[in-house]
Parts: sequence; structure tokens; C-alpha cells
Amino acid sequence: MRAGQGNAPPSAEGSLSRHPASAPVLAGVTGSLSLLVLTAYASGIISLFEVSEYAQMAMPTALAFLLVSLAIVLARPERGPMRLVSSNGAGGELARHLLPAAVGIALVVAALRLLGQMQGLYDTYVGVWMFAIVTVVLITTLMWRFASSYEHAELERKKKRGDQPPNDRNRSGRFHLDEL
Repeated sequence: MRAGQGNAPPSAEGSLSRHPASAPVLAGVTGSLSLLVLTAYASGIISLFEVSEYAQMAMPTALAFLLVSLAIVLARPERGPMRLVSSNGAGGELARHLLPAAVGIALVVAALRLLGQMQGLYDTYVGVWMFAIVTVVLITTLMWRFASSYEHAELERKKKRGDQPPNDRNRSGRFHLDEL
């Protein structure tokens, strides 16, 4: 062995360049589990964060893991999932609008579902299906609203450039959102 070589750990940059998607994926898994623990604390469900009396995660630990996970994902806006979110294009704008709404809607609907079940308004099966249906309806409505506004913006851009306005159907046979 030459001087300067040895058992030094590989740099973080070197390991990330070999597997660029692994850090955001692992951070996403860790963040999701931390969010699960935090929601369990918020709703008082002990079984989600305590496996036994010796294996449990404290709320500050879960919060720290969530924040570190977010920091890992946000650290490199030019790579991974943040590349799209930080994009100046329509996809980036759509992601910036829909991601917080999707997460917020899911958490609020889950909290309301759990509250209703704890009050005895319905059983687990009805609660789970209500959660799924309400979440799908709200997220779909939100997505439709944003897609419609992007469609209108695109039509305005085409109008300013002098392009022909579309008919009821374009050549591919698809309807335009503002005509449905």
C-alpha cells in the first residue's frame, strides 16, 4: 500500500455518484417511517411507535429523522426527485402545487377518519374505504383544477403566438379540459 491509501472510508460524494438514486430513496423510506411515528404520537396510537417496552422511538427522534430525510432529498436540487420539483417548467410548477396538497389532504382525511372511528361513527372497514374514496376524490379534483389552469395558460400562449385555436377534438381524438 502506498502512503495516503489505507482503510479510509469512501467519500459520500463517491458513493452517491455510483448510486445517485439510493440516497433520496432511502431518505424517503426513513422520512415516511418518521412521519408514521409522528402521526401515531399525534393521534395517540401507541402501537405504531412502540414495538415493545424496550424498542420505541421518541417524538424528538422521529422529528429529527424526518428533518434529516428532508435535508437529504433537498440537498441536491439538480438530482433525483428534486430535479423535477425545482424545474422552471410546467412539470415543476405542477409538482410544487400538488405535492404539499396531496400530503396535506391525505393526512387530514386520515385524521378525520380515525376520529370518526374512535367516536364510534363507523367501523374499520367503512373508515378505510371512506378514507380511500375521499382522498381519491379530493386529489383528483385538485389535479383536474391545476391541469385545467395549465391547459388555459397554454391556449393563451398559442393565441399570443398566432397559432390556430383547437377544435372540440384535436387530431388525436382527445377532448380539451375546458370543454368537458
